Amino acid sequence: MASPRLIVPTSARSRPLVLGVVSRLVRMARLKKAAPLEAGSATPDAPAEADASQAGFGGPMENAERIFGIDVRSLALFRICLALLMIGDLLYRAQDLQAHYTDAGVVPIAVTTMYQQQHWWWSLHNMHPALAVEVVLFLIAGLFALSLLVGYRTRTVSVVCWLLLISLQNRNVLVLTGGDTMLRVMAFWAMFLPLGVRWSVDRALDKTGAPMPKRIFSVGSVALIVQIAIVYLFGAMLKTGSTWRTDYTAIYYSLSIGQFATPLAKFLLHYPNILKPLTFFAWNLELFAPFLIVASAYSGRLRTFVVLVYMGFHVMLGQCLELGLFPTIGALTWLVLMPDWFWQQCFQVAARLPKRHTPEFVVGLAARWAVWRESLHPQSVSTRMSRPAQCLALFYLVYVICWNVRTLNFTRHVQWFPMSWNWVGEIPRMDQSWELFAPDPMKSEGWLVVEAELQNGERVDLKNPNTTLSYAPPPLISTTYYNERWRKYLMNIADGYQDQCFVYASYLGNLWNSTHSSEQRVTKVTINLMRTMTTLPNEPRAKVETVELFSRQFTPESH
Repeated sequence: MASPRLIVPTSARSRPLVLGVVSRLVRMARLKKAAPLEAGSATPDAPAEADASQAGFGGPMENAERIFGIDVRSLALFRICLALLMIGDLLYRAQDLQAHYTDAGVVPIAVTTMYQQQHWWWSLHNMHPALAVEVVLFLIAGLFALSLLVGYRTRTVSVVCWLLLISLQNRNVLVLTGGDTMLRVMAFWAMFLPLGVRWSVDRALDKTGAPMPKRIFSVGSVALIVQIAIVYLFGAMLKTGSTWRTDYTAIYYSLSIGQFATPLAKFLLHYPNILKPLTFFAWNLELFAPFLIVASAYSGRLRTFVVLVYMGFHVMLGQCLELGLFPTIGALTWLVLMPDWFWQQCFQVAARLPKRHTPEFVVGLAARWAVWRESLHPQSVSTRMSRPAQCLALFYLVYVICWNVRTLNFTRHVQWFPMSWNWVGEIPRMDQSWELFAPDPMKSEGWLVVEAELQNGERVDLKNPNTTLSYAPPPLISTTYYNERWRKYLMNIADGYQDQCFVYASYLGNLWNSTHSSEQRVTKVTINLMRTMTTLPNEPRAKVETVELFSRQFTPESH
């Protein structure tokens, strides 16, 4: 059979374009031993690169690069966003440093170890239960995240950031959400990409003068883009319930979950007829994400539009439901797919802006940086990954695909992907399941009431000690949680982890007794789940039922 020919439209058959296409194919065949000049060397008002759709489809390698190649500026932006998310996550968790990460809180090391023994999870935070140790580990993680943010020693730092991130997540699995899963898998794939190739200290210190590629096409870039597609494709395939596939009431039920619902969600519930087409649109948006990623690769305008649509989807998700990190990291992850066309448009807009005088302090900083740069040890920025690293990335790409296929029908697929292979994914925490609101959303909502009997006979609410004890439904259940981490913890102990009610009751009781007199000491703690089923607009409202999760005489300092 004759080898495939590169088809080029007549209007584009110019010698420079043909030579450019041929040189690109040769470069791919030689593993990019020869790279084009760095994109940043072009002037800001340089004309946009010809739309890929105007140059035909080309050969297999060129098509693969178009689909799975990542613009180096988008990759740099991805690095910055990833680092900011890690820093924000640390600051957010630090609010409950003692409550969630020491033996004086709700998840002592003994509890953590019990869950870790069921999996191949590990954590540096298990070294010592003292608060000081946690403070030091948080500070170390923050410093490495800052180094990743500015792009200093990026290769090494990306690995350390990933290790510290999964170590922190493994310390308290009861507060983890889908956003944490997405953050750690993106951090994993980031290790296989040259994150410091643009907008980094590493690049500024590179005195070799070696040209940088305009796009990164490697096993790492393929794995990252495939992972993004997996999140949405398997998220849609796991939504097998009738609320998603036939009667389209899934968004109505999702917005009715009081633990997550925001004021906007409550407002939208008044328009159920709008929510049905939105359910159809949301499910199909997830299902066709891989197709849109591939199809948009041939048009910079279309790719930019697709990225903005999915970012907008996550923004609206975050406005309607309190889902922690997931909407934010979901939106920011799509930035890595921004094409060259987007950046050229940004340069053109910037070029049309009125020129402003550079402030004196900026000029001074630039001069000091120039002097400091000369005194630093020069760095060499490389876009090439070692052969073992490429093999490792390829192995885990195949493994992750197999893992997600097994989630679709565990009984069937466990035959060829047994549980005995789980450790391969659990050690690096590449275990994942994208089952948000799958197969159907929850069809109930509830809230916890932690009632305490005091020595003087008084009854108080330990969970909300500044309010009067009440079993009435709150106006907005989602506002009764201190933050997202507490929301996830309390929802877990109410469903699936009820054995931890004793630890939670002991924590609240000891906290109360430490600030009250002996006459007001806690003698008994009862944890009740107030639950009501969600009904459709044309159905009668369901009654609230009380489910007792835990009740015991209280012993001070018990854990």
